[in-house]
This record gives sequence, structure tokens and C-alpha cells, in this order.
Amino acid sequence: MGPIQKEPKMEPEKGDCTDHSGIWDSPGHEKIKIFLWQILWNSIATKENLHKRVPHINQYCSFCPLTHESADHLLRFYPRASETWKLQTNQNFSHNRQSFQEWFRGNLKNVNVASHGIPWNVFFAFTLWHLWKRRNNWVFNKEKSGKERVV
Repeated sequence: MGPIQKEPKMEPEKGDCTDHSGIWDSPGHEKIKIFLWQILWNSIATKENLHKRVPHINQYCSFCPLTHESADHLLRFYPRASETWKLQTNQNFSHNRQSFQEWFRGNLKNVNVASHGIPWNVFFAFTLWHLWKRRNNWVFNKEKSGKERVV
């Protein structure tokens, strides 16, 4: 077995969490805004976060067993997430150079029109929500869905 892979920590910089303008003032469903708020505060129920509260919980991704299951991994680096982002942008989505917080905030503040006349920040939030729901359907219900269903 090779070395354990771990994405960089996504600890917000001091004062980062006070800038939540991209969440509450954007159009969209309230439940998705709450989900985005939880991402901002690193409080979604990933295995890594659950492990911090209950140390005997396995913190590794169910799909990538050598990687901690963080929000950054599930929503950006996990192979299915990367495939989804590539389909969304029709290019090699270069999101690897930014910290998770920079990537997350930058996309929430991007109001340029994306597919089907929808602002990118709305499209981005909706895609994050569906990536999370797809993960939960697999983990809890063993239901697989393809990347096309998210897009």
C-alpha cells in the first residue's frame, strides 16, 4: 500500500468566514445556501470532520481509500467531481492552483452567465449541492449515478 494522500488543509484565513456575501445575497434555494454556509465553515459531515468529533470514525474516502474525505476532496479533487467540473466548463478546469477557500469564494462571486443563461455562481452552488447528494446516495443507499445526472 502506498503513502496516504491528503489534500492541503482548508482552514480559512483569519477573517475569511466573515465575508459571506457570495452566499446569502445570491439567488437560489435556502437549503443550498445553508449547505454553502456549512462548506464555508468546514462543517459539512465529511468523514474527516466526523473523525475530529468521534476519533474512531474512519476519515478516509469510501471511493479513494488513501485520501481523507474532506470537503475539498469530495467537491473538487474526487475523480467524479473533477469529471463533473470538466463537463461544466468544457475545458480542463484549472482549480488545483487555488486553496479551497479561494476556489469556493471566487466561484460564488462569479456572476458571469454560464450554461443556459444561468449565472455561474448559481450553477456552481447547484453543482456542489448535487455532488454532495450524489455522494450521500452512494454512501447511504448504494445508488450509483453518472456524472451526466449532475450536469
